[in-house]
Amino acid sequence: MSYSQFTLETVEQAFGLSIIEKLDLFTNVPEASISDFLKQSLEYNTPLALEIATEKARSEMIIAPILIELKKQFNSHEQYLEWESQQEIRHEYVDGEILAMTGGTIPHNDITLFFIGTNPDVLAVPSKSLSLTLAALH
Repeated sequence: MSYSQFTLETVEQAFGLSIIEKLDLFTNVPEASISDFLKQSLEYNTPLALEIATEKARSEMIIAPILIELKKQFNSHEQYLEWESQQEIRHEYVDGEILAMTGGTIPHNDITLFFIGTNPDVLAVPSKSLSLTLAALH
């Protein structure tokens, strides 16, 4: 079955999912400015991608430029940390990439504390731990 044949309703039924819509998901996220290049790219690319009407066109002509813009905007640990402090879920900043993280668990904390307690040299590694369950900068 091709991607275009899927609907939200068929996926919900096939996998027994419940969709919970949170309308205020981004209400606390401050507006960010975008570069003129991204604005011009989207103004030109979006109608074209929608006219081509394939997932590939939308991904390459709309999504990819947005991801590149994010990469350019978060070009330092400091910028990432400022952004991360405003997010509802935790992320990692690894080699310039922002990756969503799963939540930590008590057993995970126990293992981490044991590891740090038995290996104090680990604190000399060039990374900065934000929290045992939150994130690490590499």
